Amino acid sequence: MTKTRPRHRPIARLRTLVRNVALVAAGIGAAGAVVAAAWGAPCLAAMGGGGAGCAVATALLTARPARGRTAVALALLGLGLAAVAPFVLPLSTTPGTGPVVSRSVFSADATPWFARLPERDLAVVGARLGLTGPERASWWSVDPSGAGPYAHLTPELVLEATESRVLDGWLWDRGHYWLAVPPESADPMAQRPKDRHAAPLLVFLHGHGGNFAYYPATIAARARERGLAVVFPTWGFGNWWLGDALQRIEAVVAHAARDHKIDTDRIALMGLSAGGLGALRLAAAAPGQFRCAITISGAARDDLDPMALAATPLVLLHGDRDARLPVDDVAALAAAVEQRGGNVELRRIADGDHLALLTHTETVLDVALDRVVAFCRR
Repeated sequence: MTKTRPRHRPIARLRTLVRNVALVAAGIGAAGAVVAAAWGAPCLAAMGGGGAGCAVATALLTARPARGRTAVALALLGLGLAAVAPFVLPLSTTPGTGPVVSRSVFSADATPWFARLPERDLAVVGARLGLTGPERASWWSVDPSGAGPYAHLTPELVLEATESRVLDGWLWDRGHYWLAVPPESADPMAQRPKDRHAAPLLVFLHGHGGNFAYYPATIAARARERGLAVVFPTWGFGNWWLGDALQRIEAVVAHAARDHKIDTDRIALMGLSAGGLGALRLAAAAPGQFRCAITISGAARDDLDPMALAATPLVLLHGDRDARLPVDDVAALAAAVEQRGGNVELRRIADGDHLALLTHTETVLDVALDRVVAFCRR
């Protein structure tokens, strides 16, 4: 007689698989927690530890029943969820008092996931993993703890809500942007008698990594002092060449101008790193639509059309020690646009690398924003 396999055998195999995967996840979470703690990212360490606890609980619950094991597993699960949930779930954040407001081109701007995860932790780990040796030296020169500009950043004084948009922006497109407008008395460039307080608009395109609060915290006040309104659209990881970025920028401009006195005939682009490449692509896709396009440590790709770019004044700010995106490539693009009659200014930042905005903040932003003001006056 042929023996039949027990019907519970597939379930047992599934339980074994789940348990093994959970143990691997627990090891990864525990290791991540140790590394994050050593690097000075306590909230990420708590998330890693909490995730490890949830994984161990899962492994225990899928093991063979034993006295007391379920109670231990449930306790671990509760502790793990308590450690992870405050940073991950879309919970309301602490209100701020700053002039930078959060908006969405969609019907409603939902509270993002990961909103309470401090960007300081993301920046610390990102600097460790994503920067080259010289770039890390530049980052550490700002603050020895490795927090870079976040060591002195007070987002509650800049933003109306101290929420992070970085990780949420990787996963969902909420049409989000930050907006700051100047006081009516701060606009010395008004040109239209029927609306003398309409402000020119600067559109800032973030680089790879996401739309960090560091950008409005660093740029908004300086722009407002010059009578500029400024928007900071969120575009995922920062790949501005994917999808219809021009359509999104136009939607952001229209949405911002709906409730604020913004002159939609005077719009300037500014982009950092990958956002700089995005600014050049947008300027080439809409020749003459923008008063100027400014790049900070921006990429200069061979597929950019110099003839199309010649229709828009360009200001290219680049560190002369940028090993990630060499300044010689930017100089070649500038020369190609000039040969086609374009208005191009290449400003080399002495001793600046790819983090020139961080290490030479005053120089870079004074030049960039003053050029925006000048071109918007024309």
